[in-house]
Amino acid sequence: MKSLTALSLSIAVLGAVATFLALQVAGGFVLIWVIFIGWGAFYALGGTPEALKNTIVCGIFGVIMAWLSAVVILSVPLAEQLGLPLWAGIVVGVAVLILCLAANVPALSAIPGSVFGYASTVGYLLQTKDMFTKADGTACGFCKEALYAAAATNPLIIMSISLAVGAGFGLLSSKLGAAWTGEEAAATPAEVPDKLDEETKVAVSIHPSVDNGIKPAVEGFSGGTLKCACAGNAVVVTLSSQTAHNHVCGCTKCWKPAGAVFSQVAVVSKDKLSVTENGDRLEIVDPDAALQRYACKGCGVHMYSRIENQGHPFYGLDFVHTELSSEDGWSPVEFAAFVSSIIESGTDPNDMGAIRARLKEIGLEAYDCLSPPLMDAIATHLTKG
Repeated sequence: MKSLTALSLSIAVLGAVATFLALQVAGGFVLIWVIFIGWGAFYALGGTPEALKNTIVCGIFGVIMAWLSAVVILSVPLAEQLGLPLWAGIVVGVAVLILCLAANVPALSAIPGSVFGYASTVGYLLQTKDMFTKADGTACGFCKEALYAAAATNPLIIMSISLAVGAGFGLLSSKLGAAWTGEEAAATPAEVPDKLDEETKVAVSIHPSVDNGIKPAVEGFSGGTLKCACAGNAVVVTLSSQTAHNHVCGCTKCWKPAGAVFSQVAVVSKDKLSVTENGDRLEIVDPDAALQRYACKGCGVHMYSRIENQGHPFYGLDFVHTELSSEDGWSPVEFAAFVSSIIESGTDPNDMGAIRARLKEIGLEAYDCLSPPLMDAIATHLTKG
């Protein structure tokens, strides 16, 4: 049985079981919709035993932050002076800032898990009407009595349990799907060997430019030309400086050569890039995208990408594929970005352990966003905005 088929069947079967148990057996103690959110978060965070821990810990942290937000909104009497929408917006903004900055703590580094917990808890409070009773006997949904209730319906209790149960069902579905295909479930980073044998190295291909080792930059290198794949009338782009932040990228939008799992992308100042031949053969792939990717109409190769939004953190930088150059000396590949996104382009989730191990073997740090320096640059830009 194919991996996707087995995984789909295991999720379907266990989804039916979870629904029955939530409605028939554990009603009032868990919420089926939150179970599915926890389940989805487990796979969004990698679908491994490590993801189970991150989903539960960060999910519950998000629940706590949402609970505290609600307590502050209802307890601090600034809504009358500022208006509830403004006061709630301020509280939520501060809470989300704390939630994201908490990612500096390793145990709380899975921000998506925290966001799932925060958002689902706020949704529960806002949408659950007439479930709680005030001291005067009137029913309420979003009220202090609901937040302080010593009952399973308290969001701190029911949301935490539901997210944890969902993450558990996620791990169970992963193992069941693997069992039906005769494969091992995805390994955690701790289970991935530090060294891979030669056969595994060959089997796991990242990108042609790094599979056989990463070429170093050449001191004093000041640029070169990039050419598309057309045999005649090729588009030529000239770069008059060295590139920076070269990396392999797992997103589904960037161009990659046939057979490559990742694309390879570097940046260069836009004033150092010029189209020197056959620019009329270029077209924008998606005019609505923030990153305007200019591709050759003939071969489809992306020659460069540009951000036109002056408010974007990376405005002024163009994104290029230095593999299109015949010159040696470009900045070397430094890291792997958006690694989990290769699942969206067809990579089997069960292969992720081997792929991350191969990246480690090559010497590339794997991130499910951009590298820390680039993320710091984004945050710095936003604080100045």
